Amino acid sequence: MPFGREFFISLLSKNYSSNIILLKENSFHLLWYLIYNTLIYTLKLEETDKVLEDIILLVKCTTFFGIQEEGATISLFEKNIGKIRDFAKIKQANFWQKWYDLELKKNEKMKNDIKFKQNIIYDICRMLITLKFPKSTVKNLTDPININEFGKGSDLQQETFKEIIKLITEAKYISEVI
Repeated sequence: MPFGREFFISLLSKNYSSNIILLKENSFHLLWYLIYNTLIYTLKLEETDKVLEDIILLVKCTTFFGIQEEGATISLFEKNIGKIRDFAKIKQANFWQKWYDLELKKNEKMKNDIKFKQNIIYDICRMLITLKFPKSTVKNLTDPININEFGKGSDLQQETFKEIIKLITEAKYISEVI
């Protein structure tokens, strides 16, 4: 139900610190099960701004919780990156535009700061690289955000585009099949 989903997401997204909350193994697997099934359920819903926001928050929440394995902390995101990458909405341009818009909205004081806006775009680019999307897809998903924000052909758009290309070319991975 919408109320339950909203309550669940609001509980998970309260952790805005950069620290990962460590869970016991059973709790870790249960939390992933709940998040993943909530994500799957959203596919049945009409795609609205609210549904996209919920999906974005759920994906972000996977970076907040982790487990200790062999002396290293592994987040839900890292452990389940393949399933997150395969989630249909993640491959949509409007998903990443919404991600950008939410980041701007969350940091209202910084919304006029050019460097802040560029850093959000670079963070989205890094997230797509982490997901091991094909490099052409990374470019095709980040460039429209850049153009929407700075205007096609502007100096800022070109500067940001050069940094996006630099991030993509420096990434050392082979794209996962999508």
